[in-house]
Amino acid sequence: MKIFILGILVHAISKPEGFQGNGLFFRQLAEEGAKLGLSIFVFSPNQVHWKERMVTGFHYNLSKKKWKRKKIPLPDIVYDRYFNLGKGWREAVYCRRNLNKVGVALFNPVVADKYVVHGLLQNDPDIASHLPETYLFAGQDKELKRLLLRWGSAYLKPVLGTKGEGIVRITNNSKQGSFYIEEAKKGARYWASLHKTMAILKRSSKLKKYVIQQAIDSGRWKDRIFDIRVLAQRDSTGKWNITGMAARVAANGITCNIHTGAKAISMEELKEEKSITVSEEEMEKVALKITDHLTMKYPTLGELGLDFLIDQDNKIWFLEANARPGRIIFQKIGDQEKRLNAVRRPLEYAMYLASQRKAR
Repeated sequence: MKIFILGILVHAISKPEGFQGNGLFFRQLAEEGAKLGLSIFVFSPNQVHWKERMVTGFHYNLSKKKWKRKKIPLPDIVYDRYFNLGKGWREAVYCRRNLNKVGVALFNPVVADKYVVHGLLQNDPDIASHLPETYLFAGQDKELKRLLLRWGSAYLKPVLGTKGEGIVRITNNSKQGSFYIEEAKKGARYWASLHKTMAILKRSSKLKKYVIQQAIDSGRWKDRIFDIRVLAQRDSTGKWNITGMAARVAANGITCNIHTGAKAISMEELKEEKSITVSEEEMEKVALKITDHLTMKYPTLGELGLDFLIDQDNKIWFLEANARPGRIIFQKIGDQEKRLNAVRRPLEYAMYLASQRKAR
């Protein structure tokens, strides 16, 4: 059996310890990959030697259970786990372009920002009915007042933000002529005038582009807001499947991100709350419509973490897509089968791509 090299493209690394929080995931990829005929190799864009068509990175030694630095020929397939944030993104763009040029099968591209994705999905009426109103925030006080008058409450989110960073919730108090500000990352909560609110938002939006999104009146689990993470992945036939879903219950804040203290619970535990009615079948249908629609724009997408919200009337709303999803949520709820499937699926899809290349 031919052994294919599966490269994992990540941010700059000098030591393998932790791999920026992905240590367990990458080790499991190496262990499961060996069963399928895949050898896993982790590298970053600045470690590719283009003239030699070689790459330096880390290979996992299964018998010694250690990562070892090696220099090898370019991989057969590359699983893109690089976030296009911070320094080095231009080098990553150059690396991807060159890998494609030399015939390396690359999957899981970076998906456009929140606003662009929202615009793409809005073109499908079956999906559009599940989307909260979302606009690019221009930093105008008239715009903020108009939307808050209509919605009552809104979220401001960096178009390229992750892990709840930079998210702010603003609630209008028309009687007092002031606004209630809640910051996701800092946990700060305070009242502010329109002038002060705009100063805060303009300071943030100078550094990053923001969207302003209608705040949906979320359902409650034990008096706390929650959302639902659906993991969609492609399999050994290239077909999209729903690997699993689980709920994330906010600690005391405005977001349901595990990184900001949210608690993961199973769908069974979520539905023990009598006020919550969730149709997993309907959510799966919407999720697969979203993956199919985005695949038209990004043909080599391999997986997506899709975040949904259930409102007080049990309507399903789609919030955002994450092309670099984690798997820890299944570990948190103790579902090892889903966790293992979440690891295997990218490997199966990599083998599918390798076989497609071989057949040409």
